[in-house]
Amino acid sequence: MLSTQLTRTAQMLALAAVVAVLCAPAVALGGSTKVAATPDWLERYANAHPYNATQTPDLIERYAAAHPFGDAPASTLADGRSPDTLDAAAGAAVKMIDGRSPDTLDAAQTVQPIEIVSAGGFDWLDAGIGAGLGAALLALLGACVIALASHRRQRVRAA
Repeated sequence: MLSTQLTRTAQMLALAAVVAVLCAPAVALGGSTKVAATPDWLERYANAHPYNATQTPDLIERYAAAHPFGDAPASTLADGRSPDTLDAAAGAAVKMIDGRSPDTLDAAQTVQPIEIVSAGGFDWLDAGIGAGLGAALLALLGACVIALASHRRQRVRAA
């Protein structure tokens, strides 16, 4: 009985040590968001090779240049409607009825500025929180496995 309790205690202490080792780097780097973000290899490559720096057309661009479909003016394209239908469509005036209240119309006409917020790179605080939660869930799962394994070993014996 005593050896079983010592074994369980040792298992829990080992599990706690593993969780502490996994969480320590995330906690240590949790407050280091003030460091300037350095570009990674992809950002350095993209800065060194701007998009469309060379004007070499690819296969689709060469095909589109050789086959100018759709470059004709709109009047020369076949519409498929009869002349009477074209005349009726040209003479019809479509009125849009706006059922909004005057306050809503006034609010829609004013220009509202949009503030764009860009992230400053990798956020170590968020990564630390995620790593800590992941380690806590892993520890909880390990404790459940240990508890279920020890519960299965205890069987009722007939006297």
